[in-house]
Amino acid sequence: GNSDTVTNTSSSTVLDISGTSASISGTGTTITLEGGSSATLFGSSLHVSASKGATVTLAASSSTLSSSDTIAATISGNQDAVTLADGSTITETGTNETVKLARGGILLQQFASATITGANDRISQGTGTTATINGVSDIVDIFGAGNITTVGGATVTLEAGSSETLHGNNN
Repeated sequence: GNSDTVTNTSSSTVLDISGTSASISGTGTTITLEGGSSATLFGSSLHVSASKGATVTLAASSSTLSSSDTIAATISGNQDAVTLADGSTITETGTNETVKLARGGILLQQFASATITGANDRISQGTGTTATINGVSDIVDIFGAGNITTVGGATVTLEAGSSETLHGNNN
């Protein structure tokens, strides 16, 4: 259905979401989002997979999100591992995130931190962000102050009023 709320208390539960605006809370839950579905996920140690066109808000910590299709994701938990298909988009507000993505868009919002692996990504960094970028031909746009970026072989742009500590070569 749409706009459903589910609270799971068993770590062995498997949920399949096909509606929109679902709100799921759990620990150790396995969740599948079908194509075109949307959900906000809370808790910890969630195992999430999403199909083409799904929209995921992962507000859980120590969780995994994966998709072999293009999706949109917002990651606001901490210490999550995200592996998405080429062309997906991510808005990141959490810390110590691990992201694997190619030819995608990643927005690191205020004080977010991530290790990003993949080629040809477009990465935007807001104020106080930390990014370690392992890829080739990435484009990094810095639009906030107090950022730390480790990257090699990327195009890096500092917008007016931004500040950056940049580590790496061939940028």
